[in-house]
Amino acid sequence: TVVVPDWWSPRAKDLVTQTLAALLPGSARLVGTGPAASRMLRSSQYVHDPAIAVLDIGATCTSATVVIEDGSAEPQVAGRPVVLAARGGDHLDALLFHHVLGTIVAGGSPGDRSDPQLIRAARSLLDDLRHVKEQFSTRPVVQFTSHLPGSPAGVRLVRAELDEVARPVVEEIVGMLAHCIAECGTDVGAVALVGGGAPMPLLAQMISGELGMPVLLDDEPASTAARGAMQFAVRRPEPAKRPRARGARRDGQDSRGVGSPERIAPTARIVDISSAVAG
Repeated sequence: TVVVPDWWSPRAKDLVTQTLAALLPGSARLVGTGPAASRMLRSSQYVHDPAIAVLDIGATCTSATVVIEDGSAEPQVAGRPVVLAARGGDHLDALLFHHVLGTIVAGGSPGDRSDPQLIRAARSLLDDLRHVKEQFSTRPVVQFTSHLPGSPAGVRLVRAELDEVARPVVEEIVGMLAHCIAECGTDVGAVALVGGGAPMPLLAQMISGELGMPVLLDDEPASTAARGAMQFAVRRPEPAKRPRARGARRDGQDSRGVGSPERIAPTARIVDISSAVAG
């Protein structure tokens, strides 16, 4: 079972199906990010509304899909999925990189921009900032070391700096999400955040504040859809009796869902086949 973007065209899905048939034994089933994420969150007892909007913040784009689950075997997509190109984790990384670089340059010249050592240091800084952005989901302040010439021994960033550079992009994303919900033709009860960029606190705050909806986020949003896709392909054993997991808070104060996801059969595993498909 392979997770693909909801906004892909039938032609794109056919090409992936043909590629997988040539590479892998047996048959492959394609499942959209929205239905897969919805199935995972419902199995973890986070979701009780028939219709939710799934916002997928990926590396190179962000998309929104409204999914309805009415008790039938297959989730249904309401309306049309919407995608915002070039607005994802990579873009936010670049914005934060230029913000930090501007601060360092303001304190002195970084040197010759064609210097290979400087280029390597800049690439290292970009990698470091990706980790810094992830840490801001749980920490208000992050300190790290930059090897750029002229930079201080320790660089200190606060979450407000990330919020400042990210706010215009997040406003675009929330606007796209609002449009998707308005055009879907059904009442949406909550917004689920999935993808590598999902844990950003500003995103949940703006959705909760501007759309007035509860925000759902499980413990591993980068793999929410992949774990949900397993449930379309693997029959799970009867779960042992255990305390009921609590759902996500609906007041916007804490956007992270709580409770442990149900375990999938041990034969299931998540694999990344993107490089094989691209080949």
